[in-house]
Amino acid sequence: NFVTNLLKVNPRIRLTIYQAFSQPWIHEKVYRSENLSQAQTKIIAFQTEKNNLNTNEM
Repeated sequence: NFVTNLLKVNPRIRLTIYQAFSQPWIHEKVYRSENLSQAQTKIIAFQTEKNNLNTNEM
């Protein structure tokens, strides 16, 4: 099952995925992904972008 596979990623990324599912629009993006790696890439890209924005604000 897609979600189960998504949660099997390495623990460092797992939290990101839980955070992602708490964001409705990311949740939607994940379900629009064609495969697992695409979903993970979208989530990681979003997190990286968000972290960069947070870092730049300081």
